[in-house]
Amino acid sequence: MKNKLFFNYNYLKTIYDIFIDMNSNEAVKAGGRRIKQRKKRQSTPIVHDTHGIYIDAVDKLNKKLLCMKDNDYLKFRDFSTKLVQKLGDELKRSYFKNRGEFKTFKGDGDDASQKLKYLFNKLFKPFDQVKIIMSDDNTDFIKKTFTPSGINLLTQMVYGLDKSLVEKKYEQVDPEKIYVNEQFKANCTLLGIHDTSSKVSFSLIKSQYDVKKKEYSDSENIEKSLEITNAFISLRNQYDNYLKSFN
Repeated sequence: MKNKLFFNYNYLKTIYDIFIDMNSNEAVKAGGRRIKQRKKRQSTPIVHDTHGIYIDAVDKLNKKLLCMKDNDYLKFRDFSTKLVQKLGDELKRSYFKNRGEFKTFKGDGDDASQKLKYLFNKLFKPFDQVKIIMSDDNTDFIKKTFTPSGINLLTQMVYGLDKSLVEKKYEQVDPEKIYVNEQFKANCTLLGIHDTSSKVSFSLIKSQYDVKKKEYSDSENIEKSLEITNAFISLRNQYDNYLKSFN
């Protein structure tokens, strides 16, 4: 990982405690007796490397992004934009160290599109013609621009992107394509298909639609013609999931 400085305070504290214990084992005379002195231990303080945690999260996310197939990545890219936009809504002045940088982020009219553009330009970079990944060479910019609270918010966004990959939340289901049994049967009936006890072929649906469409083509009943068209569109949208219901 580039330009990352680790300061392992816990390790140094452990070495220091061992050193103190070694010295405390030396005997000290008191009143003719040898008394072993013990130094009271204090709990080791917890050191939070906020900046380092962010960089680690970015590195892990990028590895997953680079392993994705292009078609899956395109779905993820559209989904991830919503998470980045949510970050733009949550970033406030207190999360920026530099007032000028905050003004650039916000834009002249507190424009949401300007915030989104800023975040993509500063936090992401192109990898190839399809993929963009998170920048891992902007560590100085992140540390110089954002407060620890701001970096923590960025980290939460990265975690959110990572979680959406693991859980495949980018696989958004189109509600129009969800198979609804009663609705499917009702639309078949509108097209003149009354026997739905066995699998209905799409060729039958299409041929019946053509028949009904022709039947109402010269009719003044525009409402009925539109109903037939909507029934066909609904059947077409649900058909793939309809077929899956037989598996």
